[in-house]
Amino acid sequence: MGGVPGTLLCFWCKGGCSTAKVAGALTFFPPEPHYTLQKDPNNPERLIFRVHEDLQPLPFDNVEAQIVTTRRRKNIPVVLYRYRNAKYTLIFSHGNATDLGAMHDRFVGLAMSLQINIVGYDYTGYGHSHDTCTEGDTYADLEAVFDWVVKNVAPQPETSVILYGQSVG
Repeated sequence: MGGVPGTLLCFWCKGGCSTAKVAGALTFFPPEPHYTLQKDPNNPERLIFRVHEDLQPLPFDNVEAQIVTTRRRKNIPVVLYRYRNAKYTLIFSHGNATDLGAMHDRFVGLAMSLQINIVGYDYTGYGHSHDTCTEGDTYADLEAVFDWVVKNVAPQPETSVILYGQSVG
């Protein structure tokens, strides 16, 4: 057996006979991280988000990073691009072959041109998150990010939070 059926059978066997793992292997392509997260030496509660210099990132002064835990007990990075006096906050679910570092310039451009806060996050298995991504993880990831936004950025989400997804997002 070869071709597509053979490849699918191979994925299925390697995934422990789990159709969810096969779907994940065919859907999610996390790149090597395009950023670093470091603890702030002056404030251990704060993380410093740095985009790799080879990407020549656009400057933006007010970027906050956090690690958020999902209901599946996975830890994912969340980055807030806080625009002063913003009325809206957009939660951006990126595509399947990128990460927060690679999305930085797009987030800066959106925040500046729309004058809104942008919240980006990496799915389980992307960037500085660990494990492998499944469809179920993506839902848990977004729920955790939404809850974090309501608690820390936009307490009235019905009138101020916008959800946006790119590709699988």
